[in-house]
Amino acid sequence: MSTDIMPFWKEAELGYFAHATGLRLPAGFVPTAIPRTGLNPLDVFSQHQQSMMKIGDLTQVLDGTTPLAEEVRISTDRVSDIAGNGQSTKRIGLAVSALNQVVQALGYEVTLKGTTRKDAAATLSYQGVTLKSANTLDVDRWIRNADLNYSYPLSADLAVNERIHIALGAYYARELCLTVENSSGIDIEVTPADLGEVRVENHTKTGRRVSIMSKTPFCIAVHLVKLFCHPSGFWISGSPSGRKRTEIRSESARTQSYSAESVLFEMS
Repeated sequence: MSTDIMPFWKEAELGYFAHATGLRLPAGFVPTAIPRTGLNPLDVFSQHQQSMMKIGDLTQVLDGTTPLAEEVRISTDRVSDIAGNGQSTKRIGLAVSALNQVVQALGYEVTLKGTTRKDAAATLSYQGVTLKSANTLDVDRWIRNADLNYSYPLSADLAVNERIHIALGAYYARELCLTVENSSGIDIEVTPADLGEVRVENHTKTGRRVSIMSKTPFCIAVHLVKLFCHPSGFWISGSPSGRKRTEIRSESARTQSYSAESVLFEMS
């Protein structure tokens, strides 16, 4: 299940992308310095320089030629502040949209709505979510057929970037679908790791422990899709600018935090 695609990435960006996702670069490719700080997830990938690589069935998602899938749409919920005003940050809105898209793609009925505060953090709420074991074929089907109906004002460049992040996130969600099946013993903890890394470990006292790490709201959002079933609930918190200290907490696990360079959001 591999397809040639030609996204428009600079060499340094491709090197970062490969490092972040564990992809193998073409033979003889030597990436330039991998950017470590100041990363804007919406600007990581440029449309002005070409590189070739393989990354599963993502061609249609990236080039915008996906057939219409009416049952899978990005949420039209506006991201607003506590007072109900429509002032929002695009990145938070896109994170909410991406999470909605993937949850629906997995075949579960859920409504996620975002609100922003003055510090630009967002709060996500969910209704009636019960995630047990998801069929990975559902995600594969979504990747091939997703129609991204953008609800927020985006340039063409940002639209492509959103497609990339949602598609990658869906692949990460597949891994969680395969490894996390029972919500009763999940202990959620964030440990320092490379971008996008997912670890599932078995512990004698707490059962399974899931460690996730991502520097983009898109990827971390879809990591969390499978963890909605945690009986204690969980949330992510972060600051809106500069170097962020972000954490994931649950009642059954001590709080741990890590640094990230992107706008994240709070979940409860």
